[in-house]
Amino acid sequence: MHTNHNLIQRLRHPETSNERLAGRLAVLVIATVVIDLVVAFAFYRLERGAAGTEITSYGDALFWTSSQITTISSSLRNPITTGGRALAVATDFVSIAVVSLLFGTIVDRMRTKSG
Repeated sequence: MHTNHNLIQRLRHPETSNERLAGRLAVLVIATVVIDLVVAFAFYRLERGAAGTEITSYGDALFWTSSQITTISSSLRNPITTGGRALAVATDFVSIAVVSLLFGTIVDRMRTKSG
């Protein structure tokens, strides 16, 4: 229990640049996973009944959103419904933000370490 308390304290109040980097990356990873799961659920609900869709299960939707968020295009066809297409555009903006935050965090770490 004492170790968990220390870890939480160190994440809340990092003392070193390595701790700040670890905290930022942890938050980024957790936020990305949560966004991925929520967007996949919404995408599944929007696409599942559309004629000609390849999204027939939550797993399909999760595969599609995960590949979009990581900026790797999916082998599945693009969304068919208007809502699915709007969600796809929003997902693209999220993926840009995730990549920007990741690189920003890395550059900040490099700048902090060298300075």
